[in-house]
Amino acid sequence: MNFFKEKFLVDEKGRKIAVMLDAKGYEKLMAHLEDLEDSLELKKAVKHEKEKGLSLAEYLAKHK
Repeated sequence: MNFFKEKFLVDEKGRKIAVMLDAKGYEKLMAHLEDLEDSLELKKAVKHEKEKGLSLAEYLAKHK
């Protein structure tokens, strides 16, 4: 997904050293990153749900 037109700041040798974004492109990029983070958290939660956990009684007995 390309949300914006890339604009690069280059040094005297032409090497890319920074990226410039307009506000709209930045907001879209941040929203996309947030969606990716949410997706990762969901995957972790699903994996954790598949693992055997403790019942409340087991937890309380273990932490007396």
